[in-house]
Amino acid sequence: GLIVAMGVFAFAPVRRRFFELFYYAHLAAAYFSIPVVLMHASAGWQYMLPGLTVWFVDQLMRLSRGGRTVEIVRVEACGNSATVIEFRCRGMSAAPGQYVFLCIPELSLFEWHPFTLSTSLENHLEGVFSVHVKSMGPG
Repeated sequence: GLIVAMGVFAFAPVRRRFFELFYYAHLAAAYFSIPVVLMHASAGWQYMLPGLTVWFVDQLMRLSRGGRTVEIVRVEACGNSATVIEFRCRGMSAAPGQYVFLCIPELSLFEWHPFTLSTSLENHLEGVFSVHVKSMGPG
């Protein structure tokens, strides 16, 4: 049942409209499969430990950094299909190609979405970071 649910939620139209169901179905599959693997393969933990360690460290880093308050510098529509959001976050540094998870509490307290930083060198030196958000249409 859980594998079928993961497959259904992986279809692009379903995933775009119900991303949280897609995400939580995958988390549930991981939580259920780990004990099953450990029950059926005594050495399974040796294969799972490196990946779970990286995942756990990543979760701890997200938790420690997730409570930062940001100052919104500018929000501007770029045509009909994109919006640029510029923000300042004390103590934040970034390099080209990095991404941030953004939450807009006015829309949802629990939805965090990854966005690639699109900061110019000029803004980066001033401590201002930016992301471009493309409209995905309704749903």
